[in-house]
Amino acid sequence: MAQVKNPYAGTKTAFMHDDALSSDVFTGKAPTGDLNFTFETKKGAVPTLLMGSDDLLQVVCVRNESTDGSIKRTPYLLLLNPETMETIASFKLPAGRALNNIYGYLNENDELLLANGKTIYRIAHNQAENGWEFKIKEEFVLGSVAEDFEFVAITPDWKGNIWFASYDSQAGFLNPKTGKFSLISLSDRKDEIVANSISSSPAGIAIATTHSLYVLHLKSKQPKILWQADYDRGNRVKPGKLSWGTGSSPSFFGPKKGYEYLTILDSGTEGTHLNIYNSKNGKLIASELAFEGDVEQGSENSPIAFGNSVIIASTYGFEYPSSSIATDEVGELKNGVQRFDVNQNGKGAKSVWFNKNVRSTSVPKMGKDSKRIHFINEDENKQQAYAELDFETGNLVKKEIIELDPYSVLPNANQLTQEKKEAMLERIGNPFNAMQMAGLFDGEGTLFQGTKFGLLKISSENISKEDGKGNE
Repeated sequence: MAQVKNPYAGTKTAFMHDDALSSDVFTGKAPTGDLNFTFETKKGAVPTLLMGSDDLLQVVCVRNESTDGSIKRTPYLLLLNPETMETIASFKLPAGRALNNIYGYLNENDELLLANGKTIYRIAHNQAENGWEFKIKEEFVLGSVAEDFEFVAITPDWKGNIWFASYDSQAGFLNPKTGKFSLISLSDRKDEIVANSISSSPAGIAIATTHSLYVLHLKSKQPKILWQADYDRGNRVKPGKLSWGTGSSPSFFGPKKGYEYLTILDSGTEGTHLNIYNSKNGKLIASELAFEGDVEQGSENSPIAFGNSVIIASTYGFEYPSSSIATDEVGELKNGVQRFDVNQNGKGAKSVWFNKNVRSTSVPKMGKDSKRIHFINEDENKQQAYAELDFETGNLVKKEIIELDPYSVLPNANQLTQEKKEAMLERIGNPFNAMQMAGLFDGEGTLFQGTKFGLLKISSENISKEDGKGNE
């Protein structure tokens, strides 16, 4: 459930980063006590998980499929039963750039808004005579743009407009009532692209490019840049990054309104800085060296932002799939989760704690009620575990190894010889690797975590026994 509710978004988990602010904060229960781990193969990575008021999961799954003799990334929209993770409806989406189809959201009717190429789709799901199905309710096509124009992300504002950013740093909004688009170019720099999600609050629409952070607003019925701030993008695409610049989806936060501040991490050559701005005017109120100034550090993930606090996790050295847009420069994933707090006078920030003994392979999430940071941890042996840090101290308070047989989750596993199983696992890697993707906490004690090959469900044993939602 959102920290600052957008009236044009769903009431449960309508965004990858939990709300329009990109806070990565959820409300309700997290898994507790002894845990059940179950896995459902989806034959591809699951980067997007959303849940509407009907509790059904709407997920995007990206599969590598053979087409005309070559392997191509093929995205699918899947509707899943949350108890069994069984696919109850499937819809093949148009293929596009790596970020197409990923950064959508659920509207107030739990319909999926998804952007691909030059088109924004409104997709509903319903139970028909022969079972569940997806149906495209509306298509909004942006004309009069370059042939290679492609949407990256969309988000609603507080008036019902659908704002967007494109790969080539164009932005604007769609009025869904009239179907009319309004467009603005953010920059003339040819190497300036958008490679992350965008965020919104009553203060404006936040877009981070590979050079600058922008906040846009509506003025005289047109999109206008309210303010812009360049940041240190460094001298290259760092290991564990997907672009030459920030890896952050900008995050609004604040102790009073919930959106007084806006934050990203830069990608500086002399160290990564946590930059915090006044969301109203763009004034830089803090630029703090993160990860104790280690130049071999950085993050591709959106920060957790809540109250006066920002929590960041290292992705430096993380190896993304060869089919991604990441740099070829890889290494060992670096440890590190760190908390900063804005000073009470609103000037500057300070490090509260830095846990150097954990490393996250998922986008960490903050439980507003649990007061813990939840993530998938990877140890030096590449073993994955569900982990929690205490918000106040940063201490590791829970870690439970994901003890599932990786061979058992391979497609048609019971029909494969051990030799073929080993060969397949060698090719795809650890199927439980969360690939720095965002999980979904349903607020009832269950985490659904996308991985490189399917969906991992982590739930409390008491939920399994009482409600039948555990290991089927």
